Amino acid sequence: MLAAPTPVLAEARDSVTIGVREDIPGLDPTIRQGAIIGLVTLGNIFEGLTRFNEDGSLSPGLAKSWEISPDGKTYTFKLVEGVKFSDGSGFDAADVKWTFERNGGADSTNPEKAYFALMEKIETPDANTVVLHLSEPNSLLLQKLAWGVSAIVAQETAAENAANPVGTGPFKLKTWDRGAAVTLTRNDLYREPARVKLNTVVFKLVEDPSAQVAAVQAGDVDFFPLFSSPESLEQFKSNPDLVVMEGASEAEVLLGINNRRKPLDNVLVRRALAKAIDRQAVVDGAEYGYGKPIGSHFSTNHPAYIDTTDVNAFDPEGAKALLAEAGYPEGFEITIKVPPQGPFVRSAEIVAAYFEQVGVKLNIEKLQWPQWLEQVFRNHSFDLSIVDHDAPMDFDVHANKDYFYGYDSQNYRDALTAVKAATTLDAETQSLQAIQKLFAEEIPVIPLYQTRNISVARKGLAGLWKNMPVFMANMTDVHWEN
Repeated sequence: MLAAPTPVLAEARDSVTIGVREDIPGLDPTIRQGAIIGLVTLGNIFEGLTRFNEDGSLSPGLAKSWEISPDGKTYTFKLVEGVKFSDGSGFDAADVKWTFERNGGADSTNPEKAYFALMEKIETPDANTVVLHLSEPNSLLLQKLAWGVSAIVAQETAAENAANPVGTGPFKLKTWDRGAAVTLTRNDLYREPARVKLNTVVFKLVEDPSAQVAAVQAGDVDFFPLFSSPESLEQFKSNPDLVVMEGASEAEVLLGINNRRKPLDNVLVRRALAKAIDRQAVVDGAEYGYGKPIGSHFSTNHPAYIDTTDVNAFDPEGAKALLAEAGYPEGFEITIKVPPQGPFVRSAEIVAAYFEQVGVKLNIEKLQWPQWLEQVFRNHSFDLSIVDHDAPMDFDVHANKDYFYGYDSQNYRDALTAVKAATTLDAETQSLQAIQKLFAEEIPVIPLYQTRNISVARKGLAGLWKNMPVFMANMTDVHWEN
């Protein structure tokens, strides 16, 4: 008698390769700027007291609950018990206190140092309780605590986190091949092990847009968030092995202005430049229609959003009149420094063509990401730039005169104080709408458009987020379907 052949079971897939479009400069989001750092580490290696859901709402993270005092200046957090860092050490209130005090300290390099400095006193009445005493109310606090800048680290390992991060998340670092890839492996000490189906996650650098297309087509990457070549999406949509996802994003693409430099320190000049640009043409040309023109720095996804595009609507003749009023009837010449991502370069080229129509010559200088960080972000050696701001409710950066824009407005700081002090939904809505109008009028940067989160994935990869409320590629619940 012949025996029936034994069926061979397919081996379950437990690894994912993710394409990233810019180099990863470090792995600690609490000590240096770089949205790509958060994309790789937030929710994977590091966690905050709160966390974002896919729809942008907040849920408990390392804090399981919290209470806010009536005056909005005291926050009491109850922490999740039994949490361990990936090196086996325990997590408790002392880690939260040390992290936040370091972030706001004199030697801090945290991108949101000023926000942590508002924490006048941090108490830890027991190992599972943290009490934050603020110098002033801040209705944005719980959102900020979900950002990568607020990730909780351990004092004992913090000095090495930039290259060898130790966190409480579902994954830990395996290897980092600088300039090529970051490989994560499952953290067996994670408190919810049943959720984690992947054993290996690789973040692979693919900067060039054409190389991104080739990597997706060849199957070299399984998932590519923030895809830089929207012109290729139609061919991907017709590929049965691929899934194209279009979701909401909090990222606004802004034409950054160095407000310290003449003639850009003149609001008439800034308004003229804003009026010279057809924002919809930028969306169509740079993002192939995947975006929405905006007039301020505020997310179109928020209930308090108002359309301010009419404040500086496309009006070339009006732009020329404002330039003449500002003392530049013949225009002037300036330079824009742009990072290498395709949409930013395409946006700069389109903006240059519109500026030419009103007498402004715009020279384009293309930089690699490390150069951009050094020249533009750190040293403020630029006239204009293009970059996307990814953090939701990122009002504080514009209130900081030392930020690379150099926007120094007491009117704006007063408006931001009103936002933070709001204790009712009506008051918050009114203050948020007021700050949008003010931003559009003072125009410290020129808002161009809000992006869509365009991602491409292999068919069968489940648990991915379509929306991106903050720059993160959280792999906790991602798995391959049989």
